[in-house]
Amino acid sequence: MAAAAQHRNKMWSELPEELIVMISDRISLYADYVRFSSVCFSWHSTLARNLCPSQQRQYFPFLLLPCEDDEENNSDTCNHYLLSLPENNNIYHLRSLPKQSMSLYCPGSSHGWLVMVDQSTSSMNLVNPFTRVQLPLPSMNKFRRLLKNQPYRFGKVYTKRLLSEEINMLGVKKVVLSSSPSSSSLMSSSQFQSSDVVAVAIFNGLEALAFSRPGDKAWCRLTTASDYFVDVLFYRNHLYNIVRKKRCNRCRILVFRMDVDIDGGGPFLKLVDSIQIPESQHLLRWRPYMVESCGDLLLVARESAVKPAPYFNPFEGKAIGFRVFKFCRGNSDDNRSSTWVEIKNLGDRMLFLGVNSSLSLSSHDFPGCRGNSIYFTSQECRTNHLYGTQGGGYDMNIYDMGVFNLEDKRIEPFPLQGCTSSRGPHLLQKFCAPPIWLFPNPN
Repeated sequence: MAAAAQHRNKMWSELPEELIVMISDRISLYADYVRFSSVCFSWHSTLARNLCPSQQRQYFPFLLLPCEDDEENNSDTCNHYLLSLPENNNIYHLRSLPKQSMSLYCPGSSHGWLVMVDQSTSSMNLVNPFTRVQLPLPSMNKFRRLLKNQPYRFGKVYTKRLLSEEINMLGVKKVVLSSSPSSSSLMSSSQFQSSDVVAVAIFNGLEALAFSRPGDKAWCRLTTASDYFVDVLFYRNHLYNIVRKKRCNRCRILVFRMDVDIDGGGPFLKLVDSIQIPESQHLLRWRPYMVESCGDLLLVARESAVKPAPYFNPFEGKAIGFRVFKFCRGNSDDNRSSTWVEIKNLGDRMLFLGVNSSLSLSSHDFPGCRGNSIYFTSQECRTNHLYGTQGGGYDMNIYDMGVFNLEDKRIEPFPLQGCTSSRGPHLLQKFCAPPIWLFPNPN
């Protein structure tokens, strides 16, 4: 019997490479991909050789929950939890993040990479939690202010650095990547040289957009004369930015072409278009998002119920609904014939919004998941002294997140809302980072 079992194992390991890759391409959950690649050394090696960064597989995202300190854990990593909604809300433990991440917060998730910011040192890094590769971004402490505050133009920069306290107070609102760095081709972060991966960050309080490449020494800054940057999206090889007027609630979308100097200069931005958002969409209480879905540019408005409270932004109340609009470009170059059409039904599409790079997936690829829905998470950090529970830990209800169905207009909370930390006060941090969508990237 032992000989027969050994023979069967040998047969599995000798499956054609093309068949193994074909089967793996049909796997929709990353946990199943890990199980599949672990069947035998031959399968694992085959899948590792056939990773293609330019054709990144889109798995259903995990909901990355705040880290938890385990005093009995003597390793250099810490516990993070991954909630898998399609697997009956199964929770996985992620130990690949360094223990230093207990003092970090995450203002971005893009192409499977997390943006980790150390509040004490202002350092920033890209981290792929599945491959454990880290790439350095310029420190926020080296973020330099432009001498001339001219719209869409760059001038000389100050040599004076901003103080760490000022940077921490300002904070990073959101960071997205233009594309995915290839972890499989990296030996170490110090050897990383890439001219086509650009990180774009929205800074709170600076009314500015900053951008750089992994390994750069400083951030470049883009400012406008009278706008706040609200959301960013890479769409059709251009950078789309929602900006809001400082003295009113009107929004528009600025479109930039990004050019990268392969000799080490740049990147450079050039304004190529400005898209107006219809007057009827300038709602008083809404947060706009952009997302690409089936090649279309969608504008998603999250409507909020204003509930003023101490330390609360009155315009960041709980979500009560969403509206979706599709941009229909006209024939003229000046967008005068372009229109926004409200979408009442997304069909099989699922939109994922939050601090992450917005993304659209088809429910047909994920059995048991619902189309015509918006999966959203909070973008606000909560301080522990305001939101800690009596038994320690914190209440997940402080975060505005759930699934909105466009058909019945209802919001269904995620299963962890209303729960507290299982380990009590060990979970408390200075800032409780909100849960964030993480799209697995094994490349």
